Amino acid sequence: MEIKDIFEGKTAGEKRVMLLNLFKDMAPEQIETTKEIGRYIIENDQDIDFQELSKIFISANLLKSNNVILEMNLENYKKHVEEYEVVLKNIIDLSNNLGFSTSLELCILYSYLLWSGYLSTDKTHTYKIEDRMNIQGLYSFDILKGSGVCLNYADMLCDLLSLAGYENNLLLNKMTDTIIKGYVPETIERNIVKPKKRTKSIIKVLEPMTKIVGNHAFNLIHDDGLYIYDPTNLIAFSLNNYKEAQLVSGIGTITLNPYTSFLLSKKRETKTIERLLWEKELNCPFTEEEYKETFIRTLEIIDQNKDLIEETYNKNKEYIQYIAENSKKQSFFELKKELKNYKNNSKK
Repeated sequence: MEIKDIFEGKTAGEKRVMLLNLFKDMAPEQIETTKEIGRYIIENDQDIDFQELSKIFISANLLKSNNVILEMNLENYKKHVEEYEVVLKNIIDLSNNLGFSTSLELCILYSYLLWSGYLSTDKTHTYKIEDRMNIQGLYSFDILKGSGVCLNYADMLCDLLSLAGYENNLLLNKMTDTIIKGYVPETIERNIVKPKKRTKSIIKVLEPMTKIVGNHAFNLIHDDGLYIYDPTNLIAFSLNNYKEAQLVSGIGTITLNPYTSFLLSKKRETKTIERLLWEKELNCPFTEEEYKETFIRTLEIIDQNKDLIEETYNKNKEYIQYIAENSKKQSFFELKKELKNYKNNSKK
């Protein structure tokens, strides 16, 4: 089948979803096909602009090694993943015991547990860019050691929501300082360590790449509509279209990067992102007032049930400790060596 036949007669939304799935499912040896598709779209299609296409190209090329690394890490950390799921199930039980019945309430409970240290070995948590383990596909493990960044937070929330039955995906975006001025409840205190001078320099060098891929991660959630929850900044967004979201409580918009987001998914699930690309069901399931009321009410219930919070932490502590103590930083050079050994062993 020729490329033109693939896209002929399709709506803009259909084309976007088709492109996402085409590159998501493409085998490494088929990556060259992206050039042909790219040339065709640039020359013949007005629905997909070049900037979108560049994000797809980057996704396709990163996919070459990404799948193998992910497969290797899930195999190497099999016991860790099993114990991690026990931790998540205990949090879901806690949510049910507290009477919570929506994804937003679960997000708020998770935020409280995260920032209050109930997901860490020493019961403290710090936002810190340095000293990340960077275990691809298992970003949430950093949290258990007591620190993390947006990707770690969104990864664990994605797993938690999925296990609780809520459809969601990690979603990359371009975050700026001006956007994080939304409603942030004072009752959840966040310990944030500013990056070192050297780290700031590295971030500056990477800016051209982050403009395309994104510099921040949060969660796109489908629950009687679509919305975004940001566990790093404790804010929510409603969708304007597949490229842009706006604060539910506050003023400001943010640029979304749906095409590169699937690279961070453990199971390559993109159903929620596909809804976004289709631009269907973009209605937010709550108003600004409902969002604020839910946040306040949820935190009040948590405050009244600290005994249940402590009980859940005690149940999870041994699992958290095992994962934290038996996970190691995955540097570029170590990863290269591990990959080589993994590929050799797979051939046997």
